[in-house]
This record gives sequence, structure tokens and C-alpha cells, in this order.
Amino acid sequence: MQNPLPFTYRELADTMAREAALRRRCYPTWNKVSTVAELPAGKLAEILRMDAAADHFRALAEAEPPAAPAETALTKPAAGPDGQLVVYASAAQKEHLICLLNHVLITRSEKTKMLLAINRLPAERAEVAIAKVRATIEEREGTDPREAVRASLRRLVKEEGDKLPDEDSATALLETAADPDATLAFLEQALQNAGNAVLDTETFGTAAELAEAEADA
Repeated sequence: MQNPLPFTYRELADTMAREAALRRRCYPTWNKVSTVAELPAGKLAEILRMDAAADHFRALAEAEPPAAPAETALTKPAAGPDGQLVVYASAAQKEHLICLLNHVLITRSEKTKMLLAINRLPAERAEVAIAKVRATIEEREGTDPREAVRASLRRLVKEEGDKLPDEDSATALLETAADPDATLAFLEQALQNAGNAVLDTETFGTAAELAEAEADA
């Protein structure tokens, strides 16, 4: 069957593998445990699902012909206004920034805005961005942890509500955010699940769009 997605299977496999690797590095620190095996069941299952998705897309990629590398503006040296070459953010800087952006207290829209510009981010500005995102996380963690996650849930519904599966999902998230008895773990899991739903829509399209693409294939 023809690939109905706007990405190659190899790109999807690489993306899932990178996300899984980043979460393996970040989640133990965020959850205050020593190893991935000690993570809460939901967090560990999330990583394992990404591993499985990477393996699935990697297998599908075997049937795709290799794509010829395309030369883009990002692969060429770039000159600034004074004619000097611009030094873009290093791989280590980008990895550090992405790790911070995956924090539960960073909203999906904040993450997306930064990721869209990350490949053209000069090294000096990358350091500023890393410091700014770290400060934002520390500021939001300074409040009651549950209130910080509740605020993130409300922001997600307001800014990304159209990418949730349906209106009932948005309503359920707002009810969760308003529940005075909800535990921190429950709120964090709800936020993570909602973020994954938004990511699925951004990556694969809505269920209706996928069904239409498969019908046309």
C-alpha cells in the first residue's frame, strides 16, 4: 500500500527512536529515580510504545526506496549581515534544548514554536533559549506542583483543543484539571496522554484524514 503520510517511514522511525532515547535520559531525573526500570508504569509504557513504533516504521521503511539527499539552505554555510559565517547550535545544544522542551510543564505550543526554529538557531541564542526554558520550568515548579500541571492542562485545551480526538476529550481534561482530589501522578498522566494525542494528530492527521487517505490509496 502507498504510504499516505507526509513523512517517509524512515523519518518516522528515526523520530520515534529519538523521542524514546530522550525520554530515557530525562524521565528518571524528572521522576527522581535512578533508572528507567524504576519509572512509574505509565512512563515506562510510554517509552516502550515509542520503541515499538520505531521498530514498526523501521520495518516498513525496508520496502521504501532510499531517498536521494536533497541540498537545502540548512546544509550550506550561511553568512550573517556582516558577511561572517553563522555558527548554528551544536547537536549537543539542540539535544539539551529538546530534553528541556519535553518537560511536562512546557506546553505543546511552546515546544512546537521552539522546535520549528531549532535548526536555524545560532549557538549563542541556543544558550539563551536553554536558560530561558530552564527558568520557565523552575518558575512553574515553584508553585504547588498540582496547580502547575492543572494550568498546563488548561493551556493545552485552550491552545491545542482542536487536535484532541473529540470535544469529550477536551471536556474530560478540563474536569480533571478542576478536580480538587486529583493526585499529582494522575494529573501528570492526563497531561502526558493529552500531549501524545496532540502529537499523534500532528504526525498522522486526524482519524478522518487517515481514513480518507487510505480510501484514496
